[in-house]
Amino acid sequence: MLVGYIFKQETFNFVKITSVIGLFIGVLCVTLNDNPQTSESTKFQIILLGDMLALLSALCYGIYSILLKLKVKDDSRMDMKLFFGFVGVFNIVLLWPSLIIVHYLGLEPFELPPNKEVWFVVLFNCSISFLADFLWARAMLLTSPLTVTVGLCLTIPLAMICDVVFKFKLNSPIYFFGAFLVCFSFYWINKSEQDEN
Repeated sequence: MLVGYIFKQETFNFVKITSVIGLFIGVLCVTLNDNPQTSESTKFQIILLGDMLALLSALCYGIYSILLKLKVKDDSRMDMKLFFGFVGVFNIVLLWPSLIIVHYLGLEPFELPPNKEVWFVVLFNCSISFLADFLWARAMLLTSPLTVTVGLCLTIPLAMICDVVFKFKLNSPIYFFGAFLVCFSFYWINKSEQDEN
C-alpha cells in the first residue's frame, strides 16, 4: 500500500489502513502458530531468516505489481500472451546460467525428472503456475495491486480448510482468528475500492 501510494496508484483511507493492519495481524497470528521441525538453538534464526526473506520477497513483488499497473494502466493496453512470452524469455536467458553455475559448483545438482509421474507433476505445476500468473495480472489490471495482493493472502484460510477436509486436522484458535482477519481484511479492502470507483 505504501509503495502504491508513493507511485500514486493507491490512496490512503481509514478503511484501507485498518484492513491492512488487520491483515498484518492475521498473517502474524498464522506465522506465530507455525512450528518448524528444528532444534531450539536454531529455531529462532531459521524463523527470523525465513521472515526476512518473505518480507523482501513481498517488497519486490509489491514494487513489480505497482510498476506494472503504473506502466500499463488499463487491461486493454497489454497483450497478455506477449507479456508472458517475454517473461518466459527473460527467465530462460537470465536464470538458466545460474542453474548451470550452481550445478558445476556442486551446490545443487541439476537433473531431469526420473519418471513419468514426476514429469506429470512438473508439467501440471507449470500449467497451474501459468494460469495463476495470467489471472493475477488480469485481476491486478482490472482492480488494484492492493486488492490482488491481499487476495493472495486468502491462501491462508484455504490452507486451513484443506487441513480440515483432507488431513482432519484442526488448527489452534489463534490460526482460526488469523484466517478470519485475513478474510475480513480482504472484504473491507474490496468494499473500499468499490466505493472509491
